[in-house]
Amino acid sequence: DIEIIDLCRERLYLVVPKVIAGKFFDQVPTFFESEKSAELFKNEDFLMLTRDNRVRRIADEHLKNVKDEINILIETENIETLFSLACKGMGVTFYPEMFMKKHKELIDSEDCPVCFIPIEGKYSYNHLSVGYSKRKYLSNAAKKFIECAKEIYAK
Repeated sequence: DIEIIDLCRERLYLVVPKVIAGKFFDQVPTFFESEKSAELFKNEDFLMLTRDNRVRRIADEHLKNVKDEINILIETENIETLFSLACKGMGVTFYPEMFMKKHKELIDSEDCPVCFIPIEGKYSYNHLSVGYSKRKYLSNAAKKFIECAKEIYAK
């Protein structure tokens, strides 16, 4: 008796400073696909979320074949700190598509300092949903929250 409303499906991206990606590719567009991204960048510094984070667990799964070979330069709970450090060229990180909207101007600019490579695999997509019990009273505030969430993520 649970109502589930799917809001969006998001990808997780490997964020690589263009100065690092330029070592491996002649041209480095802001978005491109690379099947061997984990192996290519295994000798670069990684900027990671702490182990209790959902994105970190997905990243660890993506890196499972090279996990013992990577150097983790920093671990933090703040994903925006990691993105900022990647933009400064300090290392490679993982970043959910959901957060990219707030950096749209930077990402769309010709001067974007990083490239985004979608990760592949069974955990490469996440579903963001709202769930509630059909049997329990749903307050007006909760209904409004659901409507707002649908509007935000429908974009």
